[in-house]
Amino acid sequence: QFFLLPMGANDTVQLVSAEDVSWLVKEAINDPKQYNGKVITWTGDKLTMQQVHETYESVTGEKLTLLHTRNVASASRGMFPIDNAPSFDEFRWLHMVGYSGNVEECRKLHGNMLTLAQFFDKKHKQKMAASPSHAPFPTAFAVSTTSSGQM
Repeated sequence: QFFLLPMGANDTVQLVSAEDVSWLVKEAINDPKQYNGKVITWTGDKLTMQQVHETYESVTGEKLTLLHTRNVASASRGMFPIDNAPSFDEFRWLHMVGYSGNVEECRKLHGNMLTLAQFFDKKHKQKMAASPSHAPFPTAFAVSTTSSGQM
């Protein structure tokens, strides 16, 4: 498997599982006074793309090749339909602005947030139990980037 990404190996990504997002939504619905009017950048892990790559291979035992490029348009054409203009804007924004989630603060609110390694492990076990001969890359993890690891 390989993925062409519009970011470098040392670019930082913040990740959060869909499971952890649903936890926050449930909390906000159950306690609206605590969350009303608050902006929370929800993140469960913060790693470089190189660390993401190493974590995936280490946990799953599968080889993954990441092709890095700073050319957002080229990478986006490889990942999305060419007429999907918002994709280009999203990656440009991620490189210029990124996200400012604080992993430690998020973990104070939800101490059981999944790390990327835990997420890969959980999904890999599920996929192997369902179909040992086929192991697609897990996709239910949101990614945000900041250039050169800057926040």
